[in-house]
Amino acid sequence: MKDFYQHLVQAVKPKKVALVAAMRKLLTIINAVFRSGEPYRVLVAD
Repeated sequence: MKDFYQHLVQAVKPKKVALVAAMRKLLTIINAVFRSGEPYRVLVAD
């Protein structure tokens, strides 16, 4: 999530806009986890 936020800030987005975008992305992930009923798993690319 930190990488996503930093990417938006580097793309010349205001910090508050980047923060809200990161919060929205996190909220979307949380909502999907609750809907699926499965525990959250972090997928790491090799």
